[in-house]
Amino acid sequence: MMKLSMNAHVENQSGIALLAVMVILTMLTALGIAAITMTSMENTSAGYARTNEAGVQAAEACVQTGTQVIQQVLNAGAVPATLVQPAGPIVNAANLSPEILLLNTNNPDVPIGPAAAPNLQMNLPAVNPVYLVNGDIDKDFRKSSGGGFGEATNVTETFFTINCFAQNIATGAVTNVRAEYYCYVAGGDQTCKRQPT
Repeated sequence: MMKLSMNAHVENQSGIALLAVMVILTMLTALGIAAITMTSMENTSAGYARTNEAGVQAAEACVQTGTQVIQQVLNAGAVPATLVQPAGPIVNAANLSPEILLLNTNNPDVPIGPAAAPNLQMNLPAVNPVYLVNGDIDKDFRKSSGGGFGEATNVTETFFTINCFAQNIATGAVTNVRAEYYCYVAGGDQTCKRQPT
């Protein structure tokens, strides 16, 4: 009789062992699924960060191009033909040249939107992700002085805003970089630099 109750006790414990193994397997499966989900979310987040950084770099390239355009137009007195599309980035030289040279102070050009008429347009980079970059150069104000207090004669200070939008062709995401530039012309010397923001 005692032998029979010992066997019954062993059989009851084997059922509990099976249940314990099933609970442990379920917990390990849940942990595995959570780890895979977290890794996938981190990869997606890293992809968004890379795409955003690429958009910022494309818009910054437009801003740097805008600075070069301003300096070349101020030096030459007109938009150099080498900068006009299809060879260069300038889309509407007719509007841009008078604006930089301060002949037209109320230019209605805008870089994006339904009525877009950007000054600059580029496709950056040449491989994926490709960004269509539109930029606008606007003169904010200009002041001149005749010298004095140790300044050179005929000093001209001009402030420009360069506003660039980089749109990812594949996703449609848009990144904007806006920069202020200060150009100082004294005699024949000219210096243009970015204003800290």
